[in-house]
Amino acid sequence: MKHSTLIFPAIAAFVIAAILSISQSFAQNAYIANTGSNDVSVIDTVTNSVTTKIPVGPRPRGVAVSPDGSKVYVANEDDDTVSVIATTTNTVIATIKIHSVFLEVLRMAWL
Repeated sequence: MKHSTLIFPAIAAFVIAAILSISQSFAQNAYIANTGSNDVSVIDTVTNSVTTKIPVGPRPRGVAVSPDGSKVYVANEDDDTVSVIATTTNTVIATIKIHSVFLEVLRMAWL
């Protein structure tokens, strides 16, 4: 009988910790390209508010997120570049120059 009174609180604590960790994993950001202002808005999906804007190249047209969520890639149409944003700092960590043919393929994929 004494074991059952010790097991129940342990199981309850485990379940609560699991629920809390799951809810934290849903707290993500959305990254939205703003063509007119040449930046990307970061939106907190829990509060539905813009938390920051990140300057990128001219005329950003599309956004892709790496599978692990650590990077966001933004295609900049007017200078044939891709801005790479680190999601931990929400800063541009690299700018990749690509050939305009590849950018056109990306544009077609987003239509």
